[in-house]
Order: sequence, then structure tokens, then C-alpha cells
Amino acid sequence: MDILDIRIFCEMGFKYHPPAGLLDRRPSIGSIAKHLDIDTRTVKVRIKRLEQEGFIKYYQAVPNYRNLGFECTTFVAYFDDMAAKKEAIRKVQLLDEIVRIDENFYSMVFSVLYRTRQDLERKLVLIKELLPAASSKKC
Repeated sequence: MDILDIRIFCEMGFKYHPPAGLLDRRPSIGSIAKHLDIDTRTVKVRIKRLEQEGFIKYYQAVPNYRNLGFECTTFVAYFDDMAAKKEAIRKVQLLDEIVRIDENFYSMVFSVLYRTRQDLERKLVLIKELLPAASSKKC
């Protein structure tokens, strides 16, 4: 792997929240080549090699919750105790409206789906009851 592979990979990914009006959410081989000023065949061959070598393991769809009638917001909960964090994750996983949980050392990051502000407030009351050992901050 060299710097060009890394540049191609960076052009491909990490566009979870693209700027307004950006239509190229998953850039084509042609748009990557154009942006990096290289041949399309070079991009295609390198992506194929990155897949074969396991650097690119799979592609992931990122849903547009608004098209489904939902809003989504993300919170971080901090814990002083690892056991309390593990228990909190177990509890939060039971809630249908939690669509993602990422675990860090002494924190967890979770995303909540809601339809209205009041709906979000009701869900946060429930989450706070489930996570008494945590302090949280909205991202």
C-alpha cells in the first residue's frame, strides 16, 4: 500500500454527512480519477487490489432517516466504571429507537431515532432512567 492507495481510499469513504447539495455520496471510479488527476484504470485496479488484500472488507449503506420520516441525533455517555458501561450498553441495546452504539474505553456513543422534539424528549427521559451512572453530552 502506498500514498496513492490511501488517497483513493479517502476519496471513497467517510462521507456520512456530505455537504448540502453533494450528489456524489459514493464517488464513481471516474470521479475519483478526475479528482486525483489519475487514470480511471489505475483507480479500478487499485480498488480491486485493496479489496483482494482485505483492506476494503465490505461496503456499507448509510440510511437517510429523513426519507423514512425520522430524525437522528447522537449522544455520548461517560462512565467512571467499565462494568457500569457494559451494563448500560446491554440495557440500551434493548431499545428499538437506538440505531447505533459505539463503545469506547469509558464511554459509549449512541444514535437515537425520533419523529418530533417531544418524541425525542420522551426517549431521553427513558434513556436517563436506564443510564443512571452516566453523564451525557449531545454531539
